[in-house]
Amino acid sequence: MCSAKPLAESNSSQGKSNDFLLWLIIIQLALLIRLQAGLHPHSGMNDAPLYGDYEAQRHWIEITSHVPLGDWYRGVELGNELSYWGLDYPPLTALHSFLMGKVYYAWQH
Repeated sequence: MCSAKPLAESNSSQGKSNDFLLWLIIIQLALLIRLQAGLHPHSGMNDAPLYGDYEAQRHWIEITSHVPLGDWYRGVELGNELSYWGLDYPPLTALHSFLMGKVYYAWQH
């Protein structure tokens, strides 16, 4: 009976060690993927005035926050020049940009 308790404790500590190793491997893989993504140029890099995907997302938030809903996908004279990162994704993506804009402006004010 005395030997059963140390065996259970040994299995428990071995399980914790395995969990730690699993998390360590996951974190290392995530960092490796992040490093690989950061070493390569992004879409539109050094291509003024567009500058890539980050600028596109920021501009879509601005469009959905400041342009009336009916003009999101149409070029209008004020505020929505389609040649400069016009909103060209499906409506669900536009809704996501709209909601992110609302969260951002609520947080700022």
